[in-house]
Amino acid sequence: MSALKNAQTTPPPAGPRPSDKWIPWYIVLFFVCITCVLGTFTWIALSTHTGTVTDDAYKKGLAYNETIHQADAQNAWGYAPSLARAGDDVVFTLKDAAGLPVQVTAAAVWFFRPADARGDVRGDMTADAAGALRYDAKSLARGLWEVRVLATTPKGAYQYSKRMVFE
Repeated sequence: MSALKNAQTTPPPAGPRPSDKWIPWYIVLFFVCITCVLGTFTWIALSTHTGTVTDDAYKKGLAYNETIHQADAQNAWGYAPSLARAGDDVVFTLKDAAGLPVQVTAAAVWFFRPADARGDVRGDMTADAAGALRYDAKSLARGLWEVRVLATTPKGAYQYSKRMVFE
């Protein structure tokens, strides 16, 4: 019983415990870990996105009303576009209001992904015997692509856009 009584009345030892000398290093280790994590996130963010969504956004914004007027004029022509896949080719046809093919003197096509501009492709379409315009798209990667065609017609430039999935 006297040993128990002595244990209860003995004061704790004076001074710091041996493990207390590591407390400042725990704080330093915490901030080093946070810095490493935030540095990794920053590196990932900067290396995966270019930051540019639209080149010359201010100038395009100022010209937006003109773009709307051009789209309205294009719609007034009454052309009926068709953009489809035929094997490895992308085929574009343009017909007038009477259903007759429109003579297209030149056409260019752009393929781009809505989320990543690094794989964009631009090419010229060639006319086949039936008057349709074709582009060989077998080199495109699988997935969703925005396809835009700019065709030169007797009435002026005609633009058409469609999203297509390539498998």
